[in-house]
Amino acid sequence: RYPGREWGYSDIAVARFNKQYNRTGKPDPKDPLWAKWRREQVTQMVRDIYRMVEKIKPHVKVCAATIPWGDCPSDFTKTDAYATVFQDWRRWMQEGILDANMPMNYKDPANPRLQRMYLNWLDGMKRWSYGRHAYTENMIFKGNIEGAIQQIKQARAKGIGVFGFAFSQSPVREALGKALREQVYREKAPVPKMPWKKEKKS
Repeated sequence: RYPGREWGYSDIAVARFNKQYNRTGKPDPKDPLWAKWRREQVTQMVRDIYRMVEKIKPHVKVCAATIPWGDCPSDFTKTDAYATVFQDWRRWMQEGILDANMPMNYKDPANPRLQRMYLNWLDGMKRWSYGRHAYTENMIFKGNIEGAIQQIKQARAKGIGVFGFAFSQSPVREALGKALREQVYREKAPVPKMPWKKEKKS
């Protein structure tokens, strides 16, 4: 992805864009055609990577940590992922060039507004998964153990996998680990199958 609309202005990129569309000069950051072109570059890179992995090691899963900034609209083209950083992960899932989507859904469960956004993004992940795997990346690094457990249970209830992101200090980490083992990870679970992937040869 790009960091934002103002990025991607290397001489080579601008020259390629102008040549493709018979234009001159420097495109405006808000130019819809320039936005579309940059979005296509990112998608083509993902497509190339996926096809290369399929050719060399077809059993290897291709995943991406993606952007779910702000709230989740019903129209994906209104998301910051699509419109600001040109990361059309819905298309990647729909096209089948991503095995698992992992939006970085770092929303503080103690904040009602952010918690509502968290739930809305869970719905978006499911809506735009197209049969591929979706795992929410959760914020479990602020010591809010009860909130972390709550969000894991909410994701599970919607059929979304969970990836926990934490750089906790030892006392918090130990307490969190104990709570996770006792409340949500009591038993080992099999790795979910990806029927579209080839099995690794033993």
